Amino acid sequence: MSVLPPEDPFRPARVLPRDAGYPSSDLPRLHHGAQLFDAGQPWHAHEVWEEAWKEDRSAQRDAWKGLIQVAAAVYHLQRGNPGPVPALLVRARIHLEGHGHHLSPDPQALIQACRRLEATGEVPVLGPLVHRV
Repeated sequence: MSVLPPEDPFRPARVLPRDAGYPSSDLPRLHHGAQLFDAGQPWHAHEVWEEAWKEDRSAQRDAWKGLIQVAAAVYHLQRGNPGPVPALLVRARIHLEGHGHHLSPDPQALIQACRRLEATGEVPVLGPLVHRV
């Protein structure tokens, strides 16, 4: 684990370990990440979803990767670093187009949210776009 510079207000002081108390099943992690994302904490959402992605060996794995890339894009925007955003969102859309149905009841709405983010900088609210139990 590396300690990150304290001057970065959008990133946690350190990367949380795998056993940091995140739920072990996919739906709670999906929802927890969406709550963090919607609360303006895309880096934390990225971390939650990345743990699920690392553990997943199913076709759903690519959907996780798409969400991770959306979170990374928003994180870069928050930090005033728009350079990597277009490439991240293109890759996110590719992953979500093929596999978004694993995590969203309306994958097209999720993909459209990515397109809006790229075109306007409007950060989507992900909570309503992911599966609910």
